[in-house]
Amino acid sequence: MQLQYSFLCLGYDETKGPPTFQHVIHELPLSGFPYQFPEGAGLFVANGWHDVPEKANCKLQLSLAEEVLVEERFSLAGQGGFQLSLIFLEGLLFEQPGEYWISCWLDEQRLAHYPLQVVDAEE
Repeated sequence: MQLQYSFLCLGYDETKGPPTFQHVIHELPLSGFPYQFPEGAGLFVANGWHDVPEKANCKLQLSLAEEVLVEERFSLAGQGGFQLSLIFLEGLLFEQPGEYWISCWLDEQRLAHYPLQVVDAEE
């Protein structure tokens, strides 16, 4: 099993076929810290998987420094070929600006690890 890609976005649209990702981000300007996304709002983590076995145990983590702030566990069932997973992180709380990290895991193997820069929009 391979993780072909992983990225953050603020939305997606499936009305005209395969998903079109909206507002793909690597930096997130926010104001009024601590900042919490309102109910129904947050970030999507889009992952493209290839060669998924019959059952795969995965997890997604959002961390600041070495502290895991959010951990979402999910399973994938093998269908052969490519599989998309979308994880919605609703109502996220960012206590402060900084370099947050997204990590994607298959069992105990980390397959992706990349930063999200949360910046103060008022500076």
